[in-house]
Amino acid sequence: MRNNDIRNMLGDIPGKRVENEMAERDMEMGHALMDVIARRLYGIESSEGRITVLFTDEFGRKMKRLSVGCGEPGMMVDASFYRRPKGLDSRVPTPSIDSSTFFLGIDSIRNGVTFGGVRLLQTNESSYARTDALRLSHAMTHKLSMIGEPYGGSKMVVLVPETGKSESLLHKIGEIVEALNGMFITAIDFGFEPQDALKIRERTKFILGFEGPGSLGASGVTTALGAFAGIRSILTEAFGSPQIAGRSFAIQGLGSVGSKLAELILESGGRVFLCDNDDSKLGAFRGMGNVSMAEPQNILFLDVDVLCPSGPAYVINPFTIERLRSRAVAGVANCVLEDEVRDDRLLREKGILFAPDFVLNAGGVIQGIEEYKGNGLKDAIDRLPVIPKNLRKVFRKARRDEIGTMAAAKEIARARRAVMGRGPARRQISVPPSQW
Repeated sequence: MRNNDIRNMLGDIPGKRVENEMAERDMEMGHALMDVIARRLYGIESSEGRITVLFTDEFGRKMKRLSVGCGEPGMMVDASFYRRPKGLDSRVPTPSIDSSTFFLGIDSIRNGVTFGGVRLLQTNESSYARTDALRLSHAMTHKLSMIGEPYGGSKMVVLVPETGKSESLLHKIGEIVEALNGMFITAIDFGFEPQDALKIRERTKFILGFEGPGSLGASGVTTALGAFAGIRSILTEAFGSPQIAGRSFAIQGLGSVGSKLAELILESGGRVFLCDNDDSKLGAFRGMGNVSMAEPQNILFLDVDVLCPSGPAYVINPFTIERLRSRAVAGVANCVLEDEVRDDRLLREKGILFAPDFVLNAGGVIQGIEEYKGNGLKDAIDRLPVIPKNLRKVFRKARRDEIGTMAAAKEIARARRAVMGRGPARRQISVPPSQW
């Protein structure tokens, strides 16, 4: 890849142009991105653990001339094209990925900015952290492409220590985000409570979707509204009618998205089967008509019209697909397929319609983009019809090409990405710390 190609892909790294930083230190373009990240994270040492920056294979192929390796102490970089940069002191050890707490996955960078949430995993799930960061950052690239936004995809996954989530850990997340100076725009995701976003906000201005002044609020409602609009397209494709009344839905997980989605379905006359590992989240629905409670171990296998995984990732896999009885699976949560190629094919072979998650659950990032641009909640809601419109295109392509819907969605996303131009000038977020 030529230096000009890399320069065009990186665009403006917020704070200073990449070529200026290159010129000052007489470096090659291929090394510039890693140098920018390393310098911005320099000094972010933490008693909670180290920072690991990961690049997806697809991004690695695009940036195959990029020299990466160990940055400053406290941070490491991992990629399939690992090569120690020239001039790096060979005595500096590469920290073990097992000692890391913070995993930042980067799949793409456009206009110097990446968007991606931050999610929590328990310490004993460290083997999933790397996979989560890479898979979710890749999905975010596709999600942004489907809604026509020329920014990059990323994701941060944080391991919660055995002692539990602390204010110190939340502040450290904010410090890492702030150190990247607008390269990583984030919002809270799986594992967080709404008040956690405010604690992270105490250390960074680059977090969106929190409940408080200066934000459009948590994005769970917008995500649910978008998914609900998409469900009508799912029903039309599967049953020939968008009518929700009389249809049945199994919702796995009653977080901010799943609970709102259940309310919307009930208001439209649908029947819902609900479960959540936190029994308190079921309370608001107990005793309501058209509501049944299900055991978490059974929710995926109920005989319903549409299964709506709205909690953990990777719940659709060969073991669960074999037992599925639903006519359609709606990807309300991120990355519900354990293996996107294999499980997409298995669902198609079984005649189960799948609505790809990065298409269906784009309402939250739409809200984040509008907030980033300085627009209002109405602007975000007005854009939600793009979700059912995109689903119709995905279903049509899958039928025409005789492929799975995930494969069809990815082809559409890549095609849109290829012709997408540069975005508008980056919004300057300049809020004094006293007002964060």
